[in-house]
Amino acid sequence: MPSITGRTVTKQLKIETRQHEMLGYDLGEGPRRRDLMLGLVIVPVWIGLMVLILGPPNKYTSLLYMAPPVLFLMYGIQENARNPRRMNITQWILTLRRGFTGHRPVIRGGARLARRAEYMPVSRRWPLRSIAVTLGAPNLVNHNGEVQWREVSQLAGLGWTRRYIDKEERDHTAPVGPPIRLAPITYLYSTDALVSVASREAAKKNARKARKKAHR
Repeated sequence: MPSITGRTVTKQLKIETRQHEMLGYDLGEGPRRRDLMLGLVIVPVWIGLMVLILGPPNKYTSLLYMAPPVLFLMYGIQENARNPRRMNITQWILTLRRGFTGHRPVIRGGARLARRAEYMPVSRRWPLRSIAVTLGAPNLVNHNGEVQWREVSQLAGLGWTRRYIDKEERDHTAPVGPPIRLAPITYLYSTDALVSVASREAAKKNARKARKKAHR
C-alpha cells in the first residue's frame, strides 16, 4: 500500500483584540492590544534606563532612546516564521539559551552533572558556517561547522588563538589503547526451556522455604 504524505496548508485559528480608538482619536484598524500593552511597558522602561545611564537625551544620543524599543516592537513581537505560535523575541531567547546552557545534557533527571566531553559541540549550537559566510570569510569555518583556527589566528589581533591549533593537534594525536574485540554469542530459548528454568527456580524457592521451617 503506497504511503500518503499529508500537509497542513492553513494556520491555526487566532482571535486578536485591537484598539480602534484612544483618547478620542480614531485609530482605524488599530494596533493589536497585546502589542500596545508591550509598547506602553517597554518604551518607558527603556527610556528611564537610558536616562539613568546617559542622562537626558541630546542630538547625539536620541537615537539610542527610541531605536531599540521601536525595532523591538517592529520585529521582536512579530510571529516567528518557523513557529507561528511564538514571537520572534521568544525564539531568539530560546536560541541564546540553547547556545549557552541548553547544550548540557540532563542525565537521569539531574542525578549527576554532565562532563564537558558530553556537551554538545559549538559547531552544533551556533550556525558558525552561516555567520562566516555572512561576514565574507567562509575560509574561517568549514562545511562541517568546525572553526579553522589556523586561519583565524592569522587575522589581526587574533594571534592568541594559536593555542587552539596546538589543542586540536594534541586531540588528533592522542594515544589510544589496543582495540577491543567482541565475540557476541546468541542463544535462542524455546518455550519448553523457559518452562524448565521456571520449574527449577520454583523448586529452589520451595526448598529454601522448607529449610527455614525446619530450622524453626
